[in-house]
Amino acid sequence: MHTLVLLLASTIAANHVRNHEANTVDLWQQCGGKNYNGWTQCPSGATCKPVNEWFSQCVPAEADPPLNWVQVDNVCYTKVDSDKDTTTSGISSYGACVNEAEKRGKLYASWKDRQCTILSTANTYTLDNSCKGAAKYNLDKWQCAGNMDFYGNDVKQAQTPFDKCLTACESFNENGKRCNAVMWVKNPDQTNGICFMKSFDDPNKKPSTSYLGGIACNRLQ
Repeated sequence: MHTLVLLLASTIAANHVRNHEANTVDLWQQCGGKNYNGWTQCPSGATCKPVNEWFSQCVPAEADPPLNWVQVDNVCYTKVDSDKDTTTSGISSYGACVNEAEKRGKLYASWKDRQCTILSTANTYTLDNSCKGAAKYNLDKWQCAGNMDFYGNDVKQAQTPFDKCLTACESFNENGKRCNAVMWVKNPDQTNGICFMKSFDDPNKKPSTSYLGGIACNRLQ
């Protein structure tokens, strides 16, 4: 047992020395900042990321999320009790979290405190500055933007998840009005997200910035 412990300690020490011999900084260690005089090179697959003026650290390089997911800052989607297979392990970044959700066929992802949660559905969400959310949509049918809003020109409202909001808009055609945009948001006085279906004369109308965690989408012609 003592021999095994010594071997493990020697291996760890050797790896640490090799990093230092190569003038590289270990993952999650300091690599920069004001008045910092140490090594600045991070290991392969990592990057030196500023935390504040005085401290930068080596973190895993950010993986790019899939293009068919809309990013929503400051949002964590709420798990439905019946949703299964929502936890993950070994995920090191927001982009990797969204890629894991795509891989498992999920529709929503939340990244908070280096923890990734992936969901099949989401009726609502919480606003939290430490959160970053993502929701899947069809690139061939929609152009979506997070933390945005459309005002006015409502043709119908429905309490439904974001993914079903898009489907409802696609099938809407009443009184000569065709849904060509949606706004999905949870207003402060509401419990769940609401789908606001829109009909604009200009199908390319631009949304406005929102601080309520909503998603605005234009339907492609």
